[in-house]
Amino acid sequence: LQAVKDNVSNDLLMHFDVVVSSAAIDIIPKGINKATGLLSVVEACEIPLGNILGIGDSDNDIPFLEIVGLPCCPSNGNNRVKELIKRRNGYIATKPYAEGVSEIIDSFIEE
Repeated sequence: LQAVKDNVSNDLLMHFDVVVSSAAIDIIPKGINKATGLLSVVEACEIPLGNILGIGDSDNDIPFLEIVGLPCCPSNGNNRVKELIKRRNGYIATKPYAEGVSEIIDSFIEE
């Protein structure tokens, strides 16, 4: 996938960001990402960002993991995501993929 990204034309890169994960290439209009989407939701719903738990595992998740109150990832999160989670004192699950997401939810849900 990285080789595909490396061959994206400069004309496209003027208007779009290209983010590579282990399973996909995201081509996103410049200035639009998961953080901008989340900011729209929290503003409309009047939810403080500090009250948001975010779960992500790849580079396209980094923008919103940087702004949520509690960033988390399953154990399969890439190294850049894990470093961000550690730096922000978030939570890294011991399990990967959906099992890790379930672990995170179970760890923080109030009974």
